[in-house]
Amino acid sequence: MRYTFIIFSVLLLIFSSALAEEAQLDLSILLKKAEQNNPEIKALEAEIKKQEENVKYTEGDWIPDIRIGGNVYHDDEVAAQHNTTSFSLGITKWFSQGNRIQMAKESLEIAKARLDLLKLQLENEISSVYEDYVLSLKKLEIQKRNYDASLATFNTMKKMLGTGDISPDRMISAQNSLAQYEQSIEIERANKRKTMRKLKELVGGQL
Repeated sequence: MRYTFIIFSVLLLIFSSALAEEAQLDLSILLKKAEQNNPEIKALEAEIKKQEENVKYTEGDWIPDIRIGGNVYHDDEVAAQHNTTSFSLGITKWFSQGNRIQMAKESLEIAKARLDLLKLQLENEISSVYEDYVLSLKKLEIQKRNYDASLATFNTMKKMLGTGDISPDRMISAQNSLAQYEQSIEIERANKRKTMRKLKELVGGQL
């Protein structure tokens, strides 16, 4: 029985030394990395830049082409028809150019709206997984405190075992409690690793 408790004590030391955890991840940093690494966001940002250039180019070509014929006609009726035709063609191009500008601006606004929506969807998904991650950390911390309290009780009882002030059955019960807390800790660690893998997938790189 004493040999069993010695082996168990050694295992406790090994387990206790592995309880230290890394610092909690920062949500704002994760969101920033996700936006930088997301291929869909990169593609939309490139499209927006292209649309912005298209708007500038279209606006630069906005001057209406209104021409009045300069030829001299002896027939006043023919001259009037020619001038009217030139003027009409210029006005038609002017209104057509206005439509092109409007369409270019609408395409730009649509691309911006798509980008905002994509960023919002990504932020919501990451935030949801991050909440699960934080919850696993809290549960893990609770199980660690339970383990530490149970370990302190076990060590006290172990000292009393040699004096006969405590029965082996109580020691076995305390040992079982420690084992249960160890199992709970490992379960929460697994949950934390699962959420971190999901976060890594969403971020698209190292956390």
